Amino acid sequence: MSTARVSFVVAAMALIAGCSSSDDAGFSADRPPRVAVTTSIWADVVSNIVCGDLATIVLIVPNGTDAHSFEPSLADRARLEDARLVVANGLGFESRLIDTIEAVEGAGTAVFRFGDHVDPLADDPHLWLDPSRVGQSLDALVSALIDNADLDPVAVRQCASDYADELVELDRRVVELIDAIPAERRLLVTNHDALGYFADRYDLRVVGSIIPAKTTLAETNPAQLSELARLIADANLPAIFAETLSPRDDADALGQRLGDVVVVTLHTEALTDAAGGASTYIDMVRTDAELISEALR
Repeated sequence: MSTARVSFVVAAMALIAGCSSSDDAGFSADRPPRVAVTTSIWADVVSNIVCGDLATIVLIVPNGTDAHSFEPSLADRARLEDARLVVANGLGFESRLIDTIEAVEGAGTAVFRFGDHVDPLADDPHLWLDPSRVGQSLDALVSALIDNADLDPVAVRQCASDYADELVELDRRVVELIDAIPAERRLLVTNHDALGYFADRYDLRVVGSIIPAKTTLAETNPAQLSELARLIADANLPAIFAETLSPRDDADALGQRLGDVVVVTLHTEALTDAAGGASTYIDMVRTDAELISEALR
């Protein structure tokens, strides 16, 4: 599928989600089956696997909303119940959606969690930041879509194979970008602990975080920020990496305090519109890799 077509599908998801209701269920024979997906990142991945139009993607967490803190409504529960399959990250990422997803699953709706099909890092749900792990999960996703959404097996397997090839090429490109960073500068200071999988895959090291937690719901403190400033100065690090869905006030304050440290904003937990540089999952990872490589070289 072309990048333009995938971008269009993702851009339409918020409208699709807003129009969904239990009176307009996804089981009608004259319309594509519905697949409810928690985040825009996974919605884009699933859209590629269903060839764009074999299923209707219903986005639950609106794009630009922090999935850590998203509170589902009764309408969201109805959308989940109406779906043939619910696709979630798992590993505790959608923390305030867990009870609703489990209730829907208990009532008979199938749920696919990406975290159940990869080798996870301890207490870290941000697995999508390693394209190789995403690729490893595709066979299981294909089976879940075929079994529960009754999709054309031949078409879905071919689209999954094509997308897997794109992920391999993405991984190769990211390796190339990160290899351009001198070994002694492959150190990351992040807004919160979101880049563990990226660092694990591409031989980087996360040496500190402004919010030292895997969730944006945690808080920082002055003593911890002072220690982080000392660490950045001692290691002569050139950049702090903030995130689009998190306030960057503390990162900016640290950068100004240290003088010659830039703050670079990454896309880590949601996609953007076409002009934002991260309108698809592949674009997001490639853009982040380019930003990291440029900042640390």
